[in-house]
Amino acid sequence: METIISLSSESEYNEILRQAVAVIETARNKVARAIVSTSNEMH
Repeated sequence: METIISLSSESEYNEILRQAVAVIETARNKVARAIVSTSNEMH
């Protein structure tokens, strides 16, 4: 599925990009913590 978004300005695009990066970083941190937690339980 392809979504086409019309952006009115570059600053709007940059804001969406910042939000997407923040979501990715948060998810990455959660995954990293889960891995560390799981590996600690295995030892």
